[in-house]
Amino acid sequence: MVPRSLDSTSIIKFALLGCFVLSSLVACRSGVKPAAKPLNVALIVVDTLGARHLGCYTPGLSNSPEIDLLAKSGAKFENSFATSSWTKPSLASIFTSLMPIRHKSIGPALKLPIPVETVAELLQRRGYSTLGVVSHTLLGPRSGFQQGFDEYRQMNTKKKVHSSITSNLVSDEGIRLLKKHLQKGDRKPFFLFLHYFDPHFNYRDHEDYEFTKGYEGRLRSGMSLNALERAKKSMTAEDINYLKALYHEEIAYTDAQIGRMVDFLDASGLRENTLIIVTADHGEGFLEHGMLGHTSSLYDELVRVPLILNLPGRIAPSTFKSPVTGLDLLPTVADYLDIKPAQTWEGISLKSSLEKQEEPKRESPVFMEVSYVTQKRIISPDIVALVDDQRKIIFDLQRKRWHVYDTVLDPFDSTNLAEGSRGDIITYREKLQPLIDLHRGLKDELFEEPQNEIEMQKDEIKQLKTLGYL
Repeated sequence: MVPRSLDSTSIIKFALLGCFVLSSLVACRSGVKPAAKPLNVALIVVDTLGARHLGCYTPGLSNSPEIDLLAKSGAKFENSFATSSWTKPSLASIFTSLMPIRHKSIGPALKLPIPVETVAELLQRRGYSTLGVVSHTLLGPRSGFQQGFDEYRQMNTKKKVHSSITSNLVSDEGIRLLKKHLQKGDRKPFFLFLHYFDPHFNYRDHEDYEFTKGYEGRLRSGMSLNALERAKKSMTAEDINYLKALYHEEIAYTDAQIGRMVDFLDASGLRENTLIIVTADHGEGFLEHGMLGHTSSLYDELVRVPLILNLPGRIAPSTFKSPVTGLDLLPTVADYLDIKPAQTWEGISLKSSLEKQEEPKRESPVFMEVSYVTQKRIISPDIVALVDDQRKIIFDLQRKRWHVYDTVLDPFDSTNLAEGSRGDIITYREKLQPLIDLHRGLKDELFEEPQNEIEMQKDEIKQLKTLGYL
């Protein structure tokens, strides 16, 4: 019997609810479970975000409350490593679960090859709406990263990519695309890729955050990388702390915009069925090893990045210590969506670890590399590395130099133990040798085989020079 106090609209809702309950009971009694809604996926990549610069990784920092909340209510991986120390190769590895030496997007003019299947293509084939918003010249519509996206937007301006503020624009466009998706009413699940660029230099002051308060030195907000390089030799500890403070303000601003995106998912009822992934393409150096910026090495400050997975009700609050890699994201997403790979993936799925609350088990160490191919086909640097629970091993192919670090006692790669660790080098070299061999053949391959090259336009070349990529 329907209560008398219900109006006609409520009666209809009550009747529909009764039908739903009845059909559910029938399904359960017959042994048939109602079909689960396909998960949505929101992949958030923050450019140039080292893990050590977030509060959830370094207690005491207050510049990332929104990301910290996602980490607190989800899974955080303490030792997640990018496959490279600059944007294109690292992000391409996230998209394809292939090492840079295999997907070949390793130069500003080298695009992601069309035959390589990306996460967007994989999900698009499964009926997903695929939506991408980027804010970096290297990821523009001609880069190859757009393949598989129904809609793909580049938010930075052509002339001021290094100095424009774009995180608000990325969130604005992401929200707009999701509203458009919801208005279609087709109930297709979505894959949303958001790329935030603001923590990348030039480091700019944000007046809403006062991490730089009290500094009276010679450095200023918005200085170019070239200007900072010229001032590097005479920088004081106070100067370095000021640069980090500017960088932390950029992170804080980006964090707030990510919070806006999460709030929209909440308000629109999408959050509970959306797997949110927060990670980065690489970190940033502040003279820890004598270098500013990135691209030049595989030290901890450049390759240890955040990795947070959040899915209400299905991923319990947890922290994992074992090394993982950006290669693991595509297999993990596919595993949650019950999708089988169409090509060989080099990462592993983390789903079982998340469900069982166990450390990930992998047959090989985590590998990293940085090969930067210029427009003149010069390769510099050319470095490979691996990391496991005990050691990090780096080999510079051009300098023929080994680095050995204790990952337990020296997680920031401060003391090179190579001279006293010949046994470690011999032991680990066998595991690293296949990657070394691929790199030794890279130069011949670049000149002998046609590459997927982008014809760089004048404004793109100018932008990349200001960003330190050319």
